[in-house]
Amino acid sequence: MNKSILYIGPLFEGSTAVHRLTAIKNIFDTVYSINQQIVKNRFLLLFDRLLNKIIYSTLNEILLNKKVMSATGKIPTDIIWIDKGLQMKPATIKILKNKFPYIKIIHYSPDDMFNPNNQTNNYLNCIPLYDLHVTTKSYNVAELYYVGAKKVIFVNNAYAPEVHKPYTLTAKEKEKYSSDVSFIGGPEKERAESINWLAKNGIYITVWGKGWEKYLTNNPNIVIKSGWFPDEEYCKIICATKINIAFLRKVNRDLQTTRTMEIPACGGFMLAERTDEHMELFKEDEEAAFFSDNEELKRKIVYYLENENERKVIALGALKRCKDSGYDNITMVKKVFKCLI
Repeated sequence: MNKSILYIGPLFEGSTAVHRLTAIKNIFDTVYSINQQIVKNRFLLLFDRLLNKIIYSTLNEILLNKKVMSATGKIPTDIIWIDKGLQMKPATIKILKNKFPYIKIIHYSPDDMFNPNNQTNNYLNCIPLYDLHVTTKSYNVAELYYVGAKKVIFVNNAYAPEVHKPYTLTAKEKEKYSSDVSFIGGPEKERAESINWLAKNGIYITVWGKGWEKYLTNNPNIVIKSGWFPDEEYCKIICATKINIAFLRKVNRDLQTTRTMEIPACGGFMLAERTDEHMELFKEDEEAAFFSDNEELKRKIVYYLENENERKVIALGALKRCKDSGYDNITMVKKVFKCLI
């Protein structure tokens, strides 16, 4: 595409923002990017917290807005893509739109932006200013229009084909990552309750992620692998796991997540919470398995551990569905840009 885009997002290893940026680079001739996290020094980060309490702003926020303003004035820009712009000031957006009225400004969020934990006053005041809001939460569409958004589209979550794909594991990797049942992700009360219940009822489960220790009971059926497992390592865990559980985050009212696409794209077998969106994305018992409560979750785990061939056929069906239905980031990004025409 013969246009120039400025991408602003949390560009750290394993971030889905990096995956979206990669997709955009496959489409646009000229792409510039700015990492939202400018302040990285530990002392300055502590100072930022104190500053925020005093003046309701941070050094990172001030530097980010200044950097965006400067970059837009120096480089040719047709589109600005802001990924979860909690730190973007409405004054900055207004100045950019006044100085460069031809530039289209997109706001994208992978999270429920009506969860107070995902909001800032900056974000709320910017809602009417963006030319397009892109959300992976179907229920956010009406909510965004209600608070003044000009245009909103819903897109499904997406996977990065350069990262999320089947991997051939070495013997050492199989030993390190293999498990019958696992969950990869952060802790939440409802997730922990299900995991504790499964362990109490005889299911051996491996949990990969940070902060789980205070949520999970001291049960020999639970193994916690604490840490951050980005990109290739994350995918290898999926590939080495017989049954990958896809819990949703209740505080975000999730009906699907990035995990929904990433597990099948890696060729993994997915056992996910049953929602209308999950069932539209993957055919039940042909491309994924679903559960509605702990009893069904346990029953499906026992069944699919005993039926390896069926499990493998379903995993292959899901991988094919991801490719055939265009669940990748490039397809998603192209859909977004068509809405600007």
